[in-house]
Amino acid sequence: MNIGLLYMSYKLSSSHSLKAKRQAVESLISRIRGKFNLSVTEYADLNIWQRITLIGCVASPDPNFPDQLLESIVSFITEIRPDLELIDRSMELISGV
Repeated sequence: MNIGLLYMSYKLSSSHSLKAKRQAVESLISRIRGKFNLSVTEYADLNIWQRITLIGCVASPDPNFPDQLLESIVSFITEIRPDLELIDRSMELISGV
């Protein structure tokens, strides 16, 4: 089994409150889950209203699939939310689990 982890941090300039941030995060997570059937959640910066930090996880028997899927997610977010500025991104691939 191969596992892929994706850590992403975005700047949300249009947000001026935690309520607006939560709405944006919930919508984004819902769309990612709907399109990719991926486990994803907000995991840090919960009280910083202009920053979204997400982690996504996927498991597959195909060693190339996690990497390809995680790259697709970053592209998907850029496509559906051009107002989000990617601050940081890192991937971790674990093979042979």
